[in-house]
Amino acid sequence: MGPGDTAIMFRDGLLEYLTRRGTFAATDAIRRVMKKVPQYDWLRRNLDEADALARASTWRPVSIREFLALARDRDKRFVDSGSQLIETVIESLDRLAATLHDELSAVRDFWNTREGEISPKDEGEVADRMVRHLREDLKGRGIIVNREVQIQRGIGGRTGQRTDIHVDAVSPGKRDGDGDMIYAIVEVKGNWNAELLSAMKTQLLDRYLKEIGSPYGLYLVAWFACAKWNDGDSRKTKCSPMQLPEAREFFSQQAIELSGDGSFIRSYVLDSSLS
Repeated sequence: MGPGDTAIMFRDGLLEYLTRRGTFAATDAIRRVMKKVPQYDWLRRNLDEADALARASTWRPVSIREFLALARDRDKRFVDSGSQLIETVIESLDRLAATLHDELSAVRDFWNTREGEISPKDEGEVADRMVRHLREDLKGRGIIVNREVQIQRGIGGRTGQRTDIHVDAVSPGKRDGDGDMIYAIVEVKGNWNAELLSAMKTQLLDRYLKEIGSPYGLYLVAWFACAKWNDGDSRKTKCSPMQLPEAREFFSQQAIELSGDGSFIRSYVLDSSLS
């Protein structure tokens, strides 16, 4: 054996050491490696194994305080996996949707109505509105009882081009580097977007989820329609011809088809129409 063989063994040994370490600092290190060499898809197996070992070593049962909090408030959720986090975000969006078309309709928050011209907010503004809601609902109201939740917009790219939302949930009281962190991405699209039918795969799955090394994603479509929508807005003619129920079925099926091989993706179509 020569120096080249020794280097290969050293490299492989480091990866195996990280995988078997059993800490979330090790899983973060593997994620950083995956960002540097995204062409090595097989690193996903090491990340999944490292994540499972870290969860096993840091698992704790539900505390009495958490159990009582769940019993007192049916809206509260115990989140211990990425799939549970996604489902909790969907329930939060259901609460937002219920406010958009009630007696004190909040749907105008998604529309520009100045000077008599009506048009939807752009995707970046819609994403910001979603961030504000999720912060208030999940973090402000303490919907998730066993984790500290951080919610923020994605960064990078040209201004206004990133519409992904990062939802991170970490077990409180953990030391830096050893916190049990769950990552999920929410990608926001307006129904006029030219990549509406393909971005669930090309952006959410193949780009954003790989960037953070998480398999958990939610594709959120804001569905706009209004008879008084300004004809001078070019987005109006670019809207998908699908009806709202058809769109919900289409994206739900697409999410199911893209899930698998460790990925967990769901869709949500928010009725943002203005009567």
